[in-house]
Amino acid sequence: MGAIESHNSFHSLLPEQFGKYSLLGHLATGGMAEVWLARQLGMQGFEKIVVIKRARPELSDAETTQLFLDEARLVATLEHPNIAQVYEIGAVNGSYFFVMEYIDGADLRRLIETAISKRHPVPLADALYIITHVCTALHYAHEKHDLEGRPLQIIHRDVSPSNVLLSHDGAIKVC
Repeated sequence: MGAIESHNSFHSLLPEQFGKYSLLGHLATGGMAEVWLARQLGMQGFEKIVVIKRARPELSDAETTQLFLDEARLVATLEHPNIAQVYEIGAVNGSYFFVMEYIDGADLRRLIETAISKRHPVPLADALYIITHVCTALHYAHEKHDLEGRPLQIIHRDVSPSNVLLSHDGAIKVC
């Protein structure tokens, strides 16, 4: 997703309701997109917490929009236990977005920062567990083929600690 910075001023740019989603809070802003925590509402009290990755409004030129949609379409084809799933791609009032799985936990950057601040290194077994799952996800994506059997030749290009999510139940997800 590129460099991410926390940036709460973008919250005023979106309505509280974003299509069928209720925005719960701004998570981050990256090179091409803003990331929001949201609640999906549906029939008969259906409710699901999700993450919305929305193209930044100031970067709505045709080329950037195409890159954003290409990323969304490509990631939506990846189905692996160590890759955050994409559920939907869409637009609300001309604003392109995709909806991703919410991972209840923290990112690897936060884990590293906490370990450094507390002067308590991440145990080797935990580090190996994380690295193994990240490598498994990247290998899957790199080896992915389209429906005709052609290699997609996916390269992540931003494997950074902030793009590795650690759930409270031990799941490791690359986004």
